[in-house]
Amino acid sequence: MEVNKVLIIYNKEKDGVLSLVKEIEEYFFLQKIVVNKYDVKEIESRDYGADVAFSIGGDGTALTAARAVSKNAVPIIAVNMGTFGYITEVSPESWKKDYLRFINGEIGVSVRKMVSAKICDDQKKVVKRYQALNEITISAAGISKIIKTDFYVNEIYGGCLKADGVLVSTPTGSTAYSLAAGGPILEPSLEALLINPICPFALSNRPLVVKRDSILEFVVRENQSTTVLLTVDGQIATELKENWRVIVSSSRNAYLVNPENRSFIEIIRDKLKWSGAMHA
Repeated sequence: MEVNKVLIIYNKEKDGVLSLVKEIEEYFFLQKIVVNKYDVKEIESRDYGADVAFSIGGDGTALTAARAVSKNAVPIIAVNMGTFGYITEVSPESWKKDYLRFINGEIGVSVRKMVSAKICDDQKKVVKRYQALNEITISAAGISKIIKTDFYVNEIYGGCLKADGVLVSTPTGSTAYSLAAGGPILEPSLEALLINPICPFALSNRPLVVKRDSILEFVVRENQSTTVLLTVDGQIATELKENWRVIVSSSRNAYLVNPENRSFIEIIRDKLKWSGAMHA
């Protein structure tokens, strides 16, 4: 694999990140490879191109990187400088080794399905568009407030959800907010979307798994008792007005370099401590 341009997206708030960014930048400078670098707070709403991207931080940094490069299908080497590191599989000590293994074809990528959200106003005019690797969430801004949304699957009415909110998760995101909200764990390669009500008023409202090519639509009902927000990967929020619609569907892929070639079961076994008690 020929590499001419490298992108680095980093979180300078985490310990050791800036020194590692400098190390990576100096390495590629000696290789006469162009490097562009951005702090996660500097990322704009545009698509970034490169032959390889480095995400230096935690899982949140990797989510930002995935959205930034998704249009250009850039493989991401996600270096874990955080604590949990569910999707950041590369250690700070092994970044160069794993990079060389990747460009030499010794290791591959884990292909992760993303999801898109199109926000339309009450005149059906598109207001904003978003991409997410984990989930799109529609929820109340107020504390202990219920929102009401009508939802449709492929234009078939599913009912009115009265809940703290509802999220649409990718298989990757099934181990994030959705898992905390009582949703199932999905294998990342599944062709599926997960609709998960958050603390629903009716106990019969349960998580629902649908085909990946399903078109989901959520309509914000009138007479809400609180402000309604749409949140992207827990990082970007925008207010939704009454009678506005959110159309959610599968979209692009994210490509995460997998240095250990570990299976999904191995990863969740280790990260979720299925070997026993938390400190077993």
